[in-house]
Amino acid sequence: MKTLNTTTEELNLENNLIELLSTKEKVVTAIASTIKGTSFVYMHEYFSKTSGNVNNYTLQLGFSNESAMINDFNIIKESKDVVLEHLKTKYKKDEILTAFNELYESLEKRTSSEEFKDKLRLENDSTMNRSDAQNDAYIHLAKGVRMLILTREIYVIGLEIKRTFVEQRMVVKPKNQRLNTIIKNDITKFLNFRQGKIRNFKFSETEISLQGIKINGKI
Repeated sequence: MKTLNTTTEELNLENNLIELLSTKEKVVTAIASTIKGTSFVYMHEYFSKTSGNVNNYTLQLGFSNESAMINDFNIIKESKDVVLEHLKTKYKKDEILTAFNELYESLEKRTSSEEFKDKLRLENDSTMNRSDAQNDAYIHLAKGVRMLILTREIYVIGLEIKRTFVEQRMVVKPKNQRLNTIIKNDITKFLNFRQGKIRNFKFSETEISLQGIKINGKI
């Protein structure tokens, strides 16, 4: 089994080992660490079927998604002019404004008070419906770890702190995306949204073993 180059001496902390066991690929190893109350995972040679790449990741687990959204909303509130200026040579002004306004409205709703969110739910608001459906689809297992109820796939979710490219294992044909989605992605990247740094790592129930977490009655 390969392990990380980072040592406990270098980190000066106590580590808990998480083994992500794949039946098709070599064993992927991650170290879960706690630094000043914040948990990090150092994931070694994770292969993504979406990109076809193998990367090493440093992730922060247990981050506040609410804080990330508030951060991003505060940024976008002051950024319309700079976004228009940045993207004006790539897209039409009305296309940029449509994407920008949809991002703004979504963040505004998701960072609003619970009372206002309840009001939106009563109005069958599509943003809140999608958000609630996303939350209800998972069971929380541990900090940064959840299970998709329908498929019982395990997701390790973290805020990307660092990514190091290792190799390209396969060539993946680019997905066809709507122009509106492409522009939103460009805005998210340009404004350095925290939500744009959230990463999901998927494993089947048989491919993952987490110390101290019970799955199917087993530890």
